[in-house]
Amino acid sequence: MKKILLGTSALVAAAALAAPASAADKIKLKLGGYWTGAAAFVDLEEADVENDIVFGSDAEVHFGGKTTLDNGLQVGFKAELELAEDNAGGNSDIIDEVYGEVKGGFGKIQFGE
Repeated sequence: MKKILLGTSALVAAAALAAPASAADKIKLKLGGYWTGAAAFVDLEEADVENDIVFGSDAEVHFGGKTTLDNGLQVGFKAELELAEDNAGGNSDIIDEVYGEVKGGFGKIQFGE
């Protein structure tokens, strides 16, 4: 009897782990971010300075998404695109944060940067 009980318990556990984890709902995507800007008047009193007005800005675009699977696990991702231009005039847009996560009764696991 003990062997049958252990055998059926193992079969139930294997079936639960092998069940496909399809999404109950489609993934919900979010798009966000921010932009800040500033202008300043600078009086340096130097002959080689052509422009006394200085402009600066900082901007990011945030992408994210999450869904809950049929087995109750929540899966999601997040990425942040830093929008910047370097001093040489070249493009230096970079993704500075990107990670995925799985959340359940065991806690939350994040992987990425």
